[in-house]
Amino acid sequence: MADGTQDPGAVQELEATVRAMAARMDEMAAELDVLRTERAGDRPPIDVGERGSTGDDVDLQRRSGPGSSVAGQPSSEGPTPSDGRMSRRGALALGAAAAVGLGAVADSVLSATPAWATTGNMQYGAGNNAGTAATDLTSTAASQTLSIENTGNGTALLVGGGVDCQPLSVNSSGQYTAISATLDVGANSSACIFGVVTGLGSAVVGSVLNSSNSAAAVYGFTRGLNNAVQGNLVNAGSQAAAVLGLTNGTGAGVEGTSTSGYGLSGQGGLAPLYLSPAGSAGPPTSGAHALGELYVDAGGVVYSCQSAGTPGTWVPVLVGGTTNALGATETTLTADIGQVALLVENTGTGSNATALVGSDGGTGTGGGVRGELDNAANPSAAVEGVTNGTGAALVGSCSGAGYGAALTGGLAPLWLEPSASAGAPTAGAHAAGELYVDVDAVQYRCVASGTPGTWVPQYSVVPLPAPVRVINTSTGEGGITGPLVPGSSVHTSAVLTNADGIPDGAVGVVANLAVSGVGGALLNGYGVMTIFPAGEATPATANINAGAGCFAESNTVTVAFGTGADAGKVSIVWNGGGPVPNAQAYLDVIAYLL
Repeated sequence: MADGTQDPGAVQELEATVRAMAARMDEMAAELDVLRTERAGDRPPIDVGERGSTGDDVDLQRRSGPGSSVAGQPSSEGPTPSDGRMSRRGALALGAAAAVGLGAVADSVLSATPAWATTGNMQYGAGNNAGTAATDLTSTAASQTLSIENTGNGTALLVGGGVDCQPLSVNSSGQYTAISATLDVGANSSACIFGVVTGLGSAVVGSVLNSSNSAAAVYGFTRGLNNAVQGNLVNAGSQAAAVLGLTNGTGAGVEGTSTSGYGLSGQGGLAPLYLSPAGSAGPPTSGAHALGELYVDAGGVVYSCQSAGTPGTWVPVLVGGTTNALGATETTLTADIGQVALLVENTGTGSNATALVGSDGGTGTGGGVRGELDNAANPSAAVEGVTNGTGAALVGSCSGAGYGAALTGGLAPLWLEPSASAGAPTAGAHAAGELYVDVDAVQYRCVASGTPGTWVPQYSVVPLPAPVRVINTSTGEGGITGPLVPGSSVHTSAVLTNADGIPDGAVGVVANLAVSGVGGALLNGYGVMTIFPAGEATPATANINAGAGCFAESNTVTVAFGTGADAGKVSIVWNGGGPVPNAQAYLDVIAYLL
């Protein structure tokens, strides 16, 4: 070529020609050996390359044509036939001589290091040996510099290397990918880029050195059934990573995106995912962070970024089955869902199976559990406990000098919701100290454990500002009209509650009960008056024993109202053991019972 280099195409053509001629020379040499044997008696066999009779080397390159002499010697075949044709023996001898020269040319062509092996040119369809010289491929093309495609079942590019070397190094200074490989067979389970290292290096390494570049160092895309990027580490004792992503910029070391599956799926013998802890306690305090980030501090507390910012808003993630050390950071749970903000459920059956336990850590200065309800119109509870078992929904305990529970309320500090029936519990195992409110708002206290235990009503005595008369049989006030005739007749009042200062829900009254003769008559000492809850059987007791020769008798009584249909009512019986006169009854209330 004009620049002094050899044309690879011409070299290939010459090599093919020389190989064909060398094969023909082998055939001609075999025929010559046969002729030598047949004519051994005529003359010595020709030894191509032996010295002639004059001592000169045989110089076949100076042969000018048929019948010419070699180094001044006559032709071994004698004169050329008169018709100008060379004899067969002469042709063979000439071919053998020519083989010497052609052999030298073939040796030069075939044994010399090809020019394309050291100057960067490659030969297709054959092995290429670049020796110790580097082969560079540089391009300013707008698309790919080198495109290799294998439409068969083999590998498009196979690169191997010796010890302490990089078999393949590709750099891109533009905006595109340094290595891009596509395997466009949907059912193929092969790898698009497959790297194997038997030493200590990495099988596939991708680097993005531009810190402002948002490109991926290693990017895989597949339409097939296998993974776009896969790393296998077969050395069980190695602590290296099968797939390792490193970045000096602000991008992700490893990023996974899926339109319908998982962006990242992890599986491990120790754990599916390992988040390396930071060197300090607490969430990040600097840097720009994004919503959804996860962070593990030095104590193993997992934090989640709830809103982007610098450093963002971080909240600890509570981990079940372990102790969560939240440090000095206040943990706030905020919900705007119109339901329960935090639901803690324990399905265990042990005696200590508690759904939620709050402790002040023994300092005695903080609260164990605190709930706040910011909506003044919301009737829900700030802290609610529900149990389907036999334990307590809420338990407050204080081992020091504090309170198990301290209650305040705008309506009342405590509300015990009434049951659906009247009276104390009649079934179930109960413990001393329990409190119970029946449907009539009567409060009962268990004074002895048992089934159902021993219950006593807990009443409050509320004095009225001034005594009020609620029954006067002489006028019919209170629903009983006199005079009362002696006998066993029961006289029941009207409902006395919700009037005269006695509230609805009062269970009884403290009152002054009086009896008098009719029309100024004196009592003769035989009459007995009894007052009791309406609806109950007449007790064999007396509240007043009328004395002889007196106009009236009275006594202070505490009487409960009836229940159910007789709620708010009392009954009176006037009787005696002799000739008892008719009488009038009066009831003046000084206090009521709740």
